Amino acid sequence: MQKDVRKSSFVRPSGPAISHQRIGAVSYLNTRPLLEGMDDQPQLDVTRAVPSDLREMLAGNQVDAALLPAIDLQRAESDLTVLPAGCIGCAGSVLTVRIFSQIRPHKIETLWVDIDSHTSVALAQVIWHYQFKRRLRIIPFSPGGCDIAEDAQAVLMIGDKVVTQPPIGFDFQFDLGRLWFEMTGLPFVFAVWAAAEGSDHEELYRVLRTARREGQANLDEIARKYAPLHHWPHDIAQKYLGQCLNFDFTDAHREGMEEFFSMAAEIGVIPQLRKVQYYTPEEQ
Repeated sequence: MQKDVRKSSFVRPSGPAISHQRIGAVSYLNTRPLLEGMDDQPQLDVTRAVPSDLREMLAGNQVDAALLPAIDLQRAESDLTVLPAGCIGCAGSVLTVRIFSQIRPHKIETLWVDIDSHTSVALAQVIWHYQFKRRLRIIPFSPGGCDIAEDAQAVLMIGDKVVTQPPIGFDFQFDLGRLWFEMTGLPFVFAVWAAAEGSDHEELYRVLRTARREGQANLDEIARKYAPLHHWPHDIAQKYLGQCLNFDFTDAHREGMEEFFSMAAEIGVIPQLRKVQYYTPEEQ
């Protein structure tokens, strides 16, 4: 598990004092606008890990809130509460969740999948079932530690490496955000802030909402500053953050997420549909 906790002396704008909070998120470029200013607050510990580790960190009380892969809301052992302060979503092409294929989509039967991904694997299964009438055979692999078979029909990759280290030798590419939007007309949510059920979430919600608002107001600067650190070309990073991604968790995003869960349950990707709990902030 990757871990990178950073602190400094940034002073947040005037408001109630912030108590110690532990935040878990992935280390991809797309999380930077949701974490804006957090690394500079001594009261906040920000731990960065791969998406597939965050559910265990939340369950083990290692973090108070995590930018959780959306499908893990259905797979967690205990009930979680969505904090609607921000998300990683899209309403069309997302760029960094992509299937590379040697054959056309309706012929794909076997999909090699990036082990960092939870939600995107489920999304691929849903799309291929409903759109292409195919039940995919899933083969997990680690992009950094396992070679893809030469005869692999198709490979799902997520995150920065889709841009910085895409696989070669594939004739076709399919953006899962675009395929979902074309199929449903709804936004898709890949990750959303979540916390353990039953605690007071107001302060966490305010911290996360403030960071997201600051990030959205400074997307160009975030792209300029962080694109080199993530090995992205600046112009692609700017377009990605400013045009491809949604960071607001709107009513439409909630509808899209719940439609995804319903479809996933219907085809057995999740064992049964669990009702999602949402925090209602004191101030809308």
